Amino acid sequence: MMKQKESNSPPQLSIRATLAAGFDLTTKHMWLLILPVLLDCFYWLGPRLSFTTLFQSLMQLLLSEFQQEAALQAFSSDLFTQIPATNLFTSISLPFIGVPALMLTTPEKTPLVTSLIEIQSLGNWFGLLMGLLLVGLFLSTIYLTLMGRVAMLRVAAGVVTRGNVTAVLPSELTDHNFWQLGDIAERIWYVWPRLLALGLAFFLFLLMLYIPSVIVGTILALLVGPLGFATLFLVPLVGMWVVIYLCFVPHGLIRNGRSLRRAIVESGMIVHSQLSTVLTLLLTIWLINATVDSLLLWAEDGTWFTLIAIIGHAFISTATLMATFIFYQDRYTTLYRGNY
Repeated sequence: MMKQKESNSPPQLSIRATLAAGFDLTTKHMWLLILPVLLDCFYWLGPRLSFTTLFQSLMQLLLSEFQQEAALQAFSSDLFTQIPATNLFTSISLPFIGVPALMLTTPEKTPLVTSLIEIQSLGNWFGLLMGLLLVGLFLSTIYLTLMGRVAMLRVAAGVVTRGNVTAVLPSELTDHNFWQLGDIAERIWYVWPRLLALGLAFFLFLLMLYIPSVIVGTILALLVGPLGFATLFLVPLVGMWVVIYLCFVPHGLIRNGRSLRRAIVESGMIVHSQLSTVLTLLLTIWLINATVDSLLLWAEDGTWFTLIAIIGHAFISTATLMATFIFYQDRYTTLYRGNY
C-alpha cells in the first residue's frame, strides 16, 4: 500500500526545473522588478549618507589613547580610503532577505552629480542605521509578499516538467484574485513584525555566542598562540547553519500564514529532510548571483548604460528568489504528503 502511494506521488522538481520555473514566472510578472530597480537607482543617483567625518574623528580620538601611533596611523589611513565610498542608505538592503541591489558599493562615476550628507554624531549614525534597517525590513516584506503571492496563485495550477522543458501553468482565477489589496496589506502587516522578531532573536543569539567565544579565544591564544583565535570562526560557521535552517521561514509566513514558531519548525523540517538538495539550490543561486554581479559591476562605466545592468541584476535576483518559493511549495507538499 505504501509503495503504491509513493508511486502515485508526483516527482519532486529538480534544481534545474525549479530555477527554470523561477525565471519563467519572473518573465511573466516583470512588474516585480519595480521595487529593486527603484531602490538600486536611489543608491546609484540619490544622495549619499556618509559618516567619513565622524569616523575620522573617532579614529583620531583612538590614536591619541595609544603609544603605537605609527602602526595605527597606517591602519586608519587604509580605512579612510574606503569609508568615503560607503553609503549608509545601502543598509536598507538587508542581508539574506533584503531587496536585492547592485549598487551596494557606491560607484565612483555617475551620469548625474550626487549630493553628500555627512553624519556628525554617533547618536545620529546609530539612529539613522536603526531607522534604515526597519525601512529595509518593511520594503523586504512587501517585496517577498508580492513574490509569494505570485508563486502561490500561479503555481497553484501546477509546474509541469516533461523532458528538459518546464512550464508554469497559470490559474484561471489568478488575475482576479491577485490584486486584493486588503489581503496583501493584511499579510504584510502580519509578516513584518514576525520577521523583525526573528531578526532580533538571531542577533541576540549571535551576540550570546560571540561574547564567550571572544573570552575563550583570548585565553586560548595566550596559552597556545594564534591558533586559539580559531574559536572565533566557529560563530560565523554556526550562524551560517542557522541561516540555512531558517531560510524558508519567510516562505512559511507569507505562503501559509504560519505562526513564527511553526514557520521555524517547518523550515527546519524541510531543510533536514532535503539537506543536500537545499544546499545545492542555495549554492547554485549564490554562484549565479555572484557571477552576474561581478560581470555587471565590471562592465559598469558610470554612464546611463548602468541602468541596463541594474535591470538585469533585478531580473536575475528576482528570478532566483522566486525559485526558492517554488521549491518551498513543492517540498512543503512533499513533507506533509509523506507524514499523512
